[in-house]
Amino acid sequence: MNWKLKLPRIKQINWMTRYIKRAMLQEFDASGIEYSINGDPKFCVDTTINVSLKGVSSEALMISTKQFCGVSNGSACTSKSYTPSYVLVAMGLDNDTIESSLRISWGAGTNKDEAVEGIRELLAVAKQFSV
Repeated sequence: MNWKLKLPRIKQINWMTRYIKRAMLQEFDASGIEYSINGDPKFCVDTTINVSLKGVSSEALMISTKQFCGVSNGSACTSKSYTPSYVLVAMGLDNDTIESSLRISWGAGTNKDEAVEGIRELLAVAKQFSV
């Protein structure tokens, strides 16, 4: 197939993944939970957010939310390891920030409404863990 025929679909997918990301970030803003994005947003991919939720253990949050969303507390490179993400360490983040960090990812087939609902549920649980 000619790449020019695929280009409109690629643009549509890119638009949708950015749309989902903006919607998720709006949920973080509305939640009242203090958070920070790990990494410079100009250099982050549109299908991933790495976020630190101040005072919330990412490990406890992952265990408590696994029934309605899949998140990781490290980079993709260390997702099977319980050691701190070497990527976050190399970025110079302190241990508290690393221990409260989550990587949230989605793809081209992700439904925006389902993704936003999952984030809302995750944030509701995170509020219970917030110190």
